[in-house]
Amino acid sequence: MTRLLPFSLFVFIVSAFALPTEAAYSLVFYVCVMPLALLAPCSGWKMRPSGVWLAQAVILWSGLTLLWGETTGDRDLRFLLATAATAAFVLALSTVLRDPASRYRLAMLLVCAAAANAAFVLLLNAPALLRGGRILGWGVTRQPILGGSVMAAACLTALWRCKTPLTAAASLLMAGFVLAMQSRGALLGLAGGATVIGLTRMRRRSLAATGAVAALVWLALPQFAANLLERGTSHRLEIWSQTWSLIQERPLFGHGLAANLPFSPTGFPHSLYLSLLFYSGAIGLGLFAALGVWVTLRLFRAVGPERSWVAALWVNALLAGLTDFGQVTKGPGPLWFILWLPILLALTLPATPPAAAAALPSAAR
Repeated sequence: MTRLLPFSLFVFIVSAFALPTEAAYSLVFYVCVMPLALLAPCSGWKMRPSGVWLAQAVILWSGLTLLWGETTGDRDLRFLLATAATAAFVLALSTVLRDPASRYRLAMLLVCAAAANAAFVLLLNAPALLRGGRILGWGVTRQPILGGSVMAAACLTALWRCKTPLTAAASLLMAGFVLAMQSRGALLGLAGGATVIGLTRMRRRSLAATGAVAALVWLALPQFAANLLERGTSHRLEIWSQTWSLIQERPLFGHGLAANLPFSPTGFPHSLYLSLLFYSGAIGLGLFAALGVWVTLRLFRAVGPERSWVAALWVNALLAGLTDFGQVTKGPGPLWFILWLPILLALTLPATPPAAAAALPSAAR
């Protein structure tokens, strides 16, 4: 089982970028990964990585809100399954990512799968690109906003792993995808994460690739700015204002995971932080804030070169969450790659107590 779980998890990651719809790659997770993840505790696995229990507490509270939240029939059952799937995904990741070799394989797999996805999508949408319109992704990048943030996470991974011209080219390809998606949150997250890598990963090729990505962003900025002005705020300010009014009706426990925003075109608040308050109340936001503090402290205490990669992914998630995201336990989908992946990577990184870390020679830090 311990050998099958990493393999099945990696198959799911590839399928998320290769299969066309969320329903298709979700089936891969439910059939191949979820049973093995749920069997992990039965095979002697213990929740050793520090803070994983807090991640599961966020998920558990999110699911519990279905008990007192707005009832919407079949939608409740779908979200209950989605919550169980998210808990299983966290179990699987926390088991697999304890192995440094698995973290390396995941990084390379993410770069390869996302680069292939970006190349395919850009070719498929060449006519729309020539007209300056927004493109439609494939699989986990299909959603115009969240898909851009998924690709931003993969682009940051390529920048961090930038050892060859091929990896540098992949990072430029994925940055072009993010620009073509025209998502403000994804671009903000990519810029923030690239800044982290540029400041912490002082490798010549990484700096060159990061500079090239920045140049690409600046060259495309005039057209991008024109499109943004045409689109305006995309009703975000109105949605946030009315969401805040509803939050005040149930400030402590929230409206429940299956609640729907009647005044939002997509039915959710378009902000990670307002979503936490709306669906799971101040308790849910407090649990997530505690998890966020734990993750940030783990990153400060972590040792090794992976710290800059995970920090960049974490910054990408926090910045992109300012303008989007809904329920944090929505099941197999983009949020697993944007939010839960950096959380679990941070919680499974090797860490050293501050005193011991200070005693290390500078070359080893």
